[in-house]
Amino acid sequence: MSTGDLVTYGERADLWAKFVAQEQELRARIPFFAAPGNHERTDTERGRANWNAAMGSPPEPGQYWYALDLPDGLARFVFLDSNLFADARGRYPDSLQEAWSRAQLDWADSALAAPARYRFIVLHHPLVSAGHYLAMWGNPAGKRQARRRRLLDIARRRRVTAVLAGHEHLYQRVYIRTADHAGFWQVTTGGAGSPLHWLSAPMRRKSLGMPLPDSASTVLGSASGFSDFHFCRLVIPRRPDGGAALRMDVYQVGPKGEAKFVDRIDLAAAPEGP
Repeated sequence: MSTGDLVTYGERADLWAKFVAQEQELRARIPFFAAPGNHERTDTERGRANWNAAMGSPPEPGQYWYALDLPDGLARFVFLDSNLFADARGRYPDSLQEAWSRAQLDWADSALAAPARYRFIVLHHPLVSAGHYLAMWGNPAGKRQARRRRLLDIARRRRVTAVLAGHEHLYQRVYIRTADHAGFWQVTTGGAGSPLHWLSAPMRRKSLGMPLPDSASTVLGSASGFSDFHFCRLVIPRRPDGGAALRMDVYQVGPKGEAKFVDRIDLAAAPEGP
């Protein structure tokens, strides 16, 4: 699964051809799914045509949101097009952006209500910034913040296990705790970013200290992150016992392609601490 930005310029067919060639062997062996990033330019006719040719056409033209289910109700992954929600930069007419955003959020709420042991949201723009894009959700009274608030509410009410995001070219995990002391993880994984986004500790603390628009949620001070090429491996047990973990392992990728284990999260459990 990819959290978006598969190519640098989505309107260039030659870059998509290169992507398809690079991923051909992998995609021949295993399913490959992605949420569209801002670089895919699915707001343009050419960007949409390129995405459709490389990744497949959406159920409805221009509406890049869908769900993926694992067998036996094990897990549901809900892929969203967050370009409609955040940092759209006027690429959509206001009326269309508002209508499609509302339709997508309504659909996500319904899709996440389906029975599943674990529920995931996969999108490009993180709900909690790692510090590089502090203003992607706009001002507190704006429409983008209202969409972010609705997403947080959906994740809380539907007992989402984790939100998997990209956009920032780094790795970060945070836990978003809700007022009823439940909560969910957000894993920001832009591990193939070019260039990587290097952040200072003060900038990271500033981003985590910014209030959420959802007054029922807070970010726990348990964030961990780094700016390196990486990938995440999620292991979902088919028949877990009472204490089984939902393990996500994170690996840094070195200059020769070597993988080094660097972090582990139990997505089914809240972090320790206040």
